[in-house]
Amino acid sequence: MVRSQIYFKEEQYETLRKLSFKEHVSISEMVRRFVGNQITSKKTPKRKKSAAAVLLSLAGLCHETKKDVAERHDDYLWGEES
Repeated sequence: MVRSQIYFKEEQYETLRKLSFKEHVSISEMVRRFVGNQITSKKTPKRKKSAAAVLLSLAGLCHETKKDVAERHDDYLWGEES
């Protein structure tokens, strides 16, 4: 691990302190969790369509003559069709 110094606003620190007390972990651990979650969420691809739009796309696939739907279903459903 690498040691770092961070300055928080008072209300941020109080919120972190209360959360860490509730979770029975240190404030440092809470910060590591938050940072880790942010990094992980940035790596996860964002879905471009709502669930309703996906269902409509799926219904539309039945009427189209695409021969590679079995292989490229995710591309067609989630908007990465080329």
